[in-house]
Amino acid sequence: MTYVPWPSEVNDLPGTCVAFEHAFSRFLHEFLLWKLSDVLTKPPPTSFDLKYQVVLAGTAEFFCRRYDLDMPDWIDDPAYRLPQLTDWYDEVFPELRLSRLRRCQRAAPEFLSRNLIFASRNLITL
Repeated sequence: MTYVPWPSEVNDLPGTCVAFEHAFSRFLHEFLLWKLSDVLTKPPPTSFDLKYQVVLAGTAEFFCRRYDLDMPDWIDDPAYRLPQLTDWYDEVFPELRLSRLRRCQRAAPEFLSRNLIFASRNLITL
């Protein structure tokens, strides 16, 4: 098998990483199917952009609380915190900045405590 990269037209939204989005979606599907805590024990790779590391840390904490799983030690590391409040969708949909306060109010506390506006509904899979 050979790796075939995603077509360039798929990544037409600024501020997105198709490879991360695809892998994250697959992870969510698998985790929600099995709910195994051992997949949350390792921290995100340091090669990832800080914003993606923060998303993974918030996701791990959210799932641990939601499904009453053991919280991994790496979750409390201050390295998984953005330096300033950042909206996950600022780069993707700049026209939504007007409703930033509303999205901030709806953000999951596991992400907001890491200075990331990210709603738990973004973790829904179909």
